[in-house]
Amino acid sequence: MYDQYEKFYQLKKHIKERDIKAVRLTCKNNLKTLVSRHTLKKTGQVHSKTEVEVNTVHFPINSLKYRLNMFQQESLWANKYENSDNYLRVYYEDLLYGYNKEMEDVLLFLVLDKKQKLSLALKKIAPDSLGLIIENYTEVEKELIGSIN
Repeated sequence: MYDQYEKFYQLKKHIKERDIKAVRLTCKNNLKTLVSRHTLKKTGQVHSKTEVEVNTVHFPINSLKYRLNMFQQESLWANKYENSDNYLRVYYEDLLYGYNKEMEDVLLFLVLDKKQKLSLALKKIAPDSLGLIIENYTEVEKELIGSIN
């Protein structure tokens, strides 16, 4: 959506004038986003109503930092457009662990009755522990910790 702002500058005005609301669901952890995108590419889904076999992933270390940096740039780019009353960013982790509060905030943002009972029937595909899904997790962890120091 954000690249459309660049191409169609009048889109932002259109959204504001018509009070169109957008909710962006994103992860705080860019590595988990990378795993989710890999899962989506490999299986065609990120969530399921039934249990699904977890697919493992191997990340080439030489491109990992570049790909994570691209996610960071994408997030910064999104921030540029989300600075208005028409956008709400919801973090997946907050939704997962504080569902009722996050959904109350979403309903309030969308100007919907917050007494509605919403339920989430979907199950997470990827485990919380990245070590269970990333085949070369030790190598990835070592590389990322090394990049912080």
